[in-house]
Formats: sequence, C-alpha cells, structure tokens
Amino acid sequence: MGPGLLAGLSDDDPAGITTYSVLGADHGYRLLWIIPASTILLIQYHLMAVRIGAATGKGFVAAIRDYWGKHWGYFAAVGLVFANFGTICAEYAGVSAALGLINVHPWLSSPVAAMIISTVVVFGSFHRVERVLLAISATLTLYIVNGVLASPNWGDVLHYSVIPHLPNNHLGWIALAATLGTTLAPWGLAFT
Repeated sequence: MGPGLLAGLSDDDPAGITTYSVLGADHGYRLLWIIPASTILLIQYHLMAVRIGAATGKGFVAAIRDYWGKHWGYFAAVGLVFANFGTICAEYAGVSAALGLINVHPWLSSPVAAMIISTVVVFGSFHRVERVLLAISATLTLYIVNGVLASPNWGDVLHYSVIPHLPNNHLGWIALAATLGTTLAPWGLAFT
C-alpha cells in the first residue's frame, strides 16, 4: 500500500492515481524506482516542449511542420489527437475505477463525469474553476500524510526508489509501460 501512495506524488490525475495504485498493490516496492525515474523524465519532457516554444515561437506541431514540412506536421497533429484520445479514455477509466470502489457502475460514472466536465468547461468561468481546482490540489498534500500513516519500511522505500529491479513477469512490464505512459502524457507536448 505504501508504494502506491508514494507513487501518486509524481502525477495526480485519475489515470495516474489508478496506475500508481495498481503498481504498488501488485508489485510492492520492487518497481518503485520507476516513479522517481518517470518524474525526472516528466520534467525533461516539459522542459523540451517549453524550449521548443521559446526557440521557435511556435508550438510542437507547428515547429515540426515548419522544420520537416506540412505532411510531417499533419502526421504529428493526428498522432497527438489519437494519443490524447487514449489519455482521455485512461482518465475516464480512472474515474470509473475510483467510483467503482463505492459500487458505482462504470456505465454510469463515466458518462456522468463527462457531462459534469463538459458543463464546467463550456459554461464555467475560468477564474472560478481555477480556484476550485487549486483548492482541490491543496488536498494533494494528503499523499504525504497517507504515506507516513501507511508506515512503510523506509529503508525498503529508499532502496527500491533508487536501485532498479526488473519485473518478475509480463504484468510488471505492462505496469512499467503504463506508469511511463500516464506520466508522460502526450498533451504535455502542447504546453507552449
């Protein structure tokens, strides 16, 4: 339980929380090293997007289009649309998994979440939504409290956080790929 709680520190969306919880619950501390590694990669990933924007004055797709031509620009745009669609599906799967813990059926939770999010995006004021999201994000400090209350073996946490251990089976490899995929979300390239 400790690794899943500690893992959530690097990403806080439904897909990330679900993925990190599964990583910790199914693999214990063994694969904990992927969390600091993916966090470092996340920082580099966003810095790359920002540097492309700063150097070119353009976003990721526009920079590709200008450097390699419009066909590669279209290819990059279509790739980002599909990758982001996958990310959105993962987010709703995370919402469904969370609400499934209180016996809300996924066929109900996902459409209701989609309607609420769409309503807020279309009709909500940016500043009000921003304040609500900032208040919600303040609760993320509870990860630290939960991590301490879980009473993990801190020696094991440190050991498995810095010394990589390979997965024992194919599910471990899937968990590693899912962790990297949810942390390095494709929309991060568009933040310029």
